[in-house]
Amino acid sequence: MAPRRKNHANDAEHPTRMAGRADRSLNWKALRLIAGLIAVVVAFPLLQKWVPNPPAPKHRSSVPPLSEQRSQPPPEPARPLDFDETLDSAVRYDQRGDRERADALFRQLLRQAARNTGYTEHMVALLPRAADFYSKGDEIPADQIENLYLDALDAIKRFRGEDHYDYEAVYGGLEKHYFSLGRYAESAVQTRQLLQFYRLKYVDNADSYYAVIQPTTMRLGRNLLAAGRNAEAREAYGAALEMAAEHHRPVAHIEELIKKTYEEAEEIEE
Repeated sequence: MAPRRKNHANDAEHPTRMAGRADRSLNWKALRLIAGLIAVVVAFPLLQKWVPNPPAPKHRSSVPPLSEQRSQPPPEPARPLDFDETLDSAVRYDQRGDRERADALFRQLLRQAARNTGYTEHMVALLPRAADFYSKGDEIPADQIENLYLDALDAIKRFRGEDHYDYEAVYGGLEKHYFSLGRYAESAVQTRQLLQFYRLKYVDNADSYYAVIQPTTMRLGRNLLAAGRNAEAREAYGAALEMAAEHHRPVAHIEELIKKTYEEAEEIEE
């Protein structure tokens, strides 16, 4: 039997068919890869809705752990107030109406000042303010309030001279204090001191001069009339009347008071 001959024509076409099948296979793989990528892009937002968000980090406390707290140095103790700061605090408590705290601080400062054998700069600042504070209450007796004012006058004269503004407060405080005690003649003495102080202080300012001199002169007439010194009261009221007329102010009230100086003064309201 003759041997079977190979088909050379088919053998020649075989590489071409193989290449065609390989191209088609690659095309299908590329299409499948592109289709998969498109599916991922489309599905990704939907998947995010179903995937839970990671838990938020816990807030870190500003308080250090106990181990760190123990290693920190203890806080510095509060610095004690000095004299001026304590006096300022006492005055502020007085202005707020907290008399209990103001009283405690004023007593502390007065005890501190009493340790000195003579007047000091601190006492010049303290005594007028302490006297004004105690004159408005009943924490200490009246004679002690008077002594505070008198000591304040001595301290001011020694350290501040003759024209310091604290004189006004001390003279005015003593005037009210003596009047409240029925010591009208002594109250008038302090009013005269105030007038002398104002005449020096406001000699170059006519408006301020009248604003303080005229009402103070009226108070002088009141104190003198209450003390039974009618002639002196009449003189004071007459001076106040002239000032009011000069500045075109009402004078009828002053004229009525002048009439009283011709009568017996029984009781004068403050």
